[in-house]
Amino acid sequence: LEGSTPSMAWDEDFVFSGLNKEISTLAILILNKHKRVKDSVIGKVMVDLTQLPNRTTTEEWYELKPHDKSGKSKVNLGTIRLRVKYQCDVILPEEEYQPLKDLLLANNMEAITCLGEVIKDRRSLIGSLMKIFSDCPTGLHLLLKNLAEKEVVAHDDPATLFRSNSVASTAIDEYMKMVAMPFLHSTVKSLVNDIITNSPHCELDPNRLEKGE
Repeated sequence: LEGSTPSMAWDEDFVFSGLNKEISTLAILILNKHKRVKDSVIGKVMVDLTQLPNRTTTEEWYELKPHDKSGKSKVNLGTIRLRVKYQCDVILPEEEYQPLKDLLLANNMEAITCLGEVIKDRRSLIGSLMKIFSDCPTGLHLLLKNLAEKEVVAHDDPATLFRSNSVASTAIDEYMKMVAMPFLHSTVKSLVNDIITNSPHCELDPNRLEKGE
């Protein structure tokens, strides 16, 4: 928040996946950014995940509360509008999914092709398929190969191949995220944690630096 601006919007999306089932609260801190000292907390919002409908997006205003233990304030700290979607999936034992795997792989994966044509949220579909075949590299590679071949056969114009909204392009994108995320975490996790913890002052534009900095 800069100057006397009465309100602001972040318009950012944050996704937290693979959370422990014991986590039931989402904490959001609003910080006042400082250049030379550690950022100060303006207020916080606690969202009770157990009260959110599963697989449904909700949007509402939340009142900011003080960050101290008392949770009480004599001044109005303001409100923040959040759009939240909570999804809780039940994972069965591996053997329970074998009939589904056999069905998806049968007949040149026609079932997956049909699902891709009728399901609008293709990223959710592909994400589920990736999880199903994550323990079976052969099946996962066969899935990607089959989708890519179908994409090539279905298009005469090379300019239309692997469009951003096609099933094949979505599958390749999700696969790259799946195999690259562990490397990304091992590479930059410690640096990001250090920045979050210490909140160092970093200025990339030399023209904005003061004398001696």
